[in-house]
Amino acid sequence: MGSPNYELKDNLLIRALGPRAYESLAQKAKLSDLRVGRWLYRQGAPIEAVYFPLAGMLSMLVKSGDRPPMEVALVGREGVLGAPEVIHHQQAISSCQVQLPARAVRVEAQAFHEILESHPSALKLMCQHFFALSHQLLYGTICTQQHDVRQRYARFLLMAQDRTGESRCPLTQKFVSRMLGVRRATVSETAAALKRAGLIDYDRGRIMIIDRRGLEAVCCPCYASIVRAYNSILPAAPRGAVDCGLREVRNKYTKR
Repeated sequence: MGSPNYELKDNLLIRALGPRAYESLAQKAKLSDLRVGRWLYRQGAPIEAVYFPLAGMLSMLVKSGDRPPMEVALVGREGVLGAPEVIHHQQAISSCQVQLPARAVRVEAQAFHEILESHPSALKLMCQHFFALSHQLLYGTICTQQHDVRQRYARFLLMAQDRTGESRCPLTQKFVSRMLGVRRATVSETAAALKRAGLIDYDRGRIMIIDRRGLEAVCCPCYASIVRAYNSILPAAPRGAVDCGLREVRNKYTKR
């Protein structure tokens, strides 16, 4: 499958596959442009395909009772969506929604099974990814309970930049408040404080990281723990227009 606008290896998990597993996946892969707001699958429903994002950002959301769903994890070019459930023949443990315009590689569930059966190393990599994703889920829970909104906001922005490779993201305060599970007014106050400190800027539904190192200093320790988990399984992120993300923080956090 060829296109001048993307490569399969823009997804870091695909990049980490062995040559034979990569070729098998490439033969089954289909490109999918994902509009903002689209639901790839819903909590409790069967999953028909797995998605490897090449660009953009998606959220895993969990709903309990009548309350609105809450974001529990972010997935971008470092990961895959739907793989654990497909591997274990389970229904979706969360919903998945596109949060930033995305492009992804879609592999049908049956084809994905066949690839993993033929390439045990690929299955091992998927299990390692689930381990890293579990770190994000667990530390996200700790973060919600133990850290203030300023720290959580910083972590969210850093993770969004890591996953999109962009320093400027089309994020509104309303959206961030929903992702963090706090009032919009609280998010607006926090964003204003970070802007006054020279760490971020925002205008017309876009947030831009000005001082990444400063934002890391504000962020809670959960971010470093999550980065270490992903760094343990992924190759270096590709060099692009934005010198940021998983590649930039790799050496800093793996040595701690």
